[in-house]
Amino acid sequence: MAGGAPHPGRRGVRRPKSRAGGGGGARTCCRCENEHHHDDAAWEPAAGTERSTWTWVANVLHAFSLALLVFVVMALWVWKRGNATPALRVAAVVSAAGWLSLHLWPSLGLPAEVPGMEVAPLHARQAWWLLAVVCSASAFATLGFASSRWRWPVAAVLLAVPFVVGAPELEGDALAGYSGEAHASLLKLGHDFIWATTWASLSFWFTMAAVAGPLFARWLKPHLLVVLGASNPASASAAEAAR
Repeated sequence: MAGGAPHPGRRGVRRPKSRAGGGGGARTCCRCENEHHHDDAAWEPAAGTERSTWTWVANVLHAFSLALLVFVVMALWVWKRGNATPALRVAAVVSAAGWLSLHLWPSLGLPAEVPGMEVAPLHARQAWWLLAVVCSASAFATLGFASSRWRWPVAAVLLAVPFVVGAPELEGDALAGYSGEAHASLLKLGHDFIWATTWASLSFWFTMAAVAGPLFARWLKPHLLVVLGASNPASASAAEAAR
């Protein structure tokens, strides 16, 4: 970095050095050393092939878990609204709701941050993110499955709740430890990082819709219609047609 700025992976605000002979400083130093040793003892994949492999495994498991969630919501759609809507269209609607709930709505209050930036406390950010996800998912579920005319105002209220509460924010500049060219570069990097995560998330959910629709129609929907037909004879003919 130009100007001798700290590495982006480190905190921008430097800790004051402890003075010799100060008891409080010695305790602080000791605590920092203990935390440092504890961090060193934590396992993490080595750079290179090992890190790439574990990143791939984590991404596959993440995609698989979200695919299961999409299939469950699609099954609920067929159960509540019938078999008239094509599976690909249902997958597109469910995936759009997933992207809005799990990415766009939380990121309006807590946009993606470059590692190493000073941010609000972790627990506060996690709690607000969970609130935004639950409220937005509930809003879209209300629009998708409720039939009352009040579903639109109820959904609007649910979508507004996280922003009425307010996302936790850091007081001051998140890049206060940097100056000059380094500050400008990291600020631009932060904006680029937000756009990169947005496009990556859009690509993921678009692919989810394109894959989940045909898979659901081919492998899951016929069995689901058979199960529903056991309790509703009118669905039996639809189950046979789906085969």
